[in-house]
Amino acid sequence: PLRIVCAGDSLTRGNQSGKVPRVKATDELADAKPNLQRAGVGDERFLKIGCYPCELAAMLPNGTDVRNIGVRGQTAHGLSEELSSGISTSVNISGAPSGFALAAHEALPHADALILMIGTNDAMETREWDLTRYVASVHSLVRQLLKIRAGGGRVSARCVWLVIPPAVHEYDRKRRAWREDYWTVQMRRDVPRLVREAAAGLHLGVIDAQSALEQDWARAFGLLDPMRPRGDGLHPPPDGMALIASAVAHELRRSTNQTKWLECQKY
Repeated sequence: PLRIVCAGDSLTRGNQSGKVPRVKATDELADAKPNLQRAGVGDERFLKIGCYPCELAAMLPNGTDVRNIGVRGQTAHGLSEELSSGISTSVNISGAPSGFALAAHEALPHADALILMIGTNDAMETREWDLTRYVASVHSLVRQLLKIRAGGGRVSARCVWLVIPPAVHEYDRKRRAWREDYWTVQMRRDVPRLVREAAAGLHLGVIDAQSALEQDWARAFGLLDPMRPRGDGLHPPPDGMALIASAVAHELRRSTNQTKWLECQKY
């Protein structure tokens, strides 16, 4: 059976709801909280946030092992730092052993594919993208993950995909207006370009989850009635997460029918 490892931030982590109720994940990662928390966004206790790895596991053949090593509130730079130091950079557990590093070392050595979706929190961190830092951080993160996957030996990057994360559609119910600021603009304009740039530098595949959700974003984000939202405009509910999973599953099925997948299995 194939083992698929999904890494990233809260959009990967989700809240473990979905057609497969519990995709394997560690308690340390379950305890990690957002370090970029804002009122009304990211509070997963009161929303039916989905879990795309859970949906993905239901779409793939029986026996497929899907591992969720997403960490809420993290950035590409933060995850790279955790792998380098072995120490958590999350605010609430800073200084403790990195649950992400532990989970990566446990899940990756036997992984057949790695799906990485990261960038939403990077875009929120600053009003002006540090393009060099983001792309360099993704490269550093992927190289470290590949090194773990290879056990120090040779490995192919052909089994790694970067995912363009969803856009942000936040509705201010007091002002009765959609949020439109540097973050929402960067998620639509800059993030897709930067993800593709990072992927090109390492010859990785790209999966466009943003386009998949934008086709019917109001339904995908549970915002058909923004005054009674089913989502926060950032973390899609199960319907939206299923669209992300479907885009990932489509690429995996397409790739397994090509010779490049056989090249992956050599390492």
